[in-house]
Amino acid sequence: EEEEEEEEEDGETGETLVAALQAFKERAGDKVDGRSLLRSFLAMRFAKSAFSRREGQNEQAAALILIVVKALLVQEMLLRQIPLAKRAFAACPLSSWTLFAENIVGALERYFSTVSSDLGRIIDAKPEGLELFTADLFDGRLYRHVFHFIIERGLSKKGKVEQKAFLFSPFVEEELDFLWSECEGGGAFFPISTQQLSDIPGIKPPDLPPKVGNRATPQLADIKSDFLVELGKA
Repeated sequence: EEEEEEEEEDGETGETLVAALQAFKERAGDKVDGRSLLRSFLAMRFAKSAFSRREGQNEQAAALILIVVKALLVQEMLLRQIPLAKRAFAACPLSSWTLFAENIVGALERYFSTVSSDLGRIIDAKPEGLELFTADLFDGRLYRHVFHFIIERGLSKKGKVEQKAFLFSPFVEEELDFLWSECEGGGAFFPISTQQLSDIPGIKPPDLPPKVGNRATPQLADIKSDFLVELGKA
């Protein structure tokens, strides 16, 4: 019953979603690779849904939604370029940042709900001719790290995070610009503004935990056993 209500709410079936995904792939061309296609499509759909809910909200809530989406798209660019094994960096614990725990987690739960609904309908439609990779759809620590960086940088740079702060290569900037245009958020992606958020209680992010040092080389214990010695002779 819940799935039927979701379809009635957005008016889309699995077949229409597959058609939209195929059209998205054609528009993207070489700006979205095969492994990123489904993830980028789902992020774009969530962004459109989030932007549709900005109407009637106060300035701070609307600005926060915008940053939630932009952090998601920055994460998308990083997921394309940074393999999982290279993402072992420090991120602030969820419990140490009240703003994130109380406000952003709710938005991310909406994201997961949207992704779950869309994936279910796409799978039920049994799409043909599309390679859909569902691994690595979201990295919670990476997203939290990106969101932390945007807020911290914005507060320290007069409420704006400029394009140069991310040091993206030109081809990554092109891919990001394409995805942002698909989200229909309006205007340019950069700069990311945090000006409207400076008065929100708990907006200042906590310090990142210190970098974990290299672990000592493990030492093998030299265990003597008469039983193993005799066993070796057998």
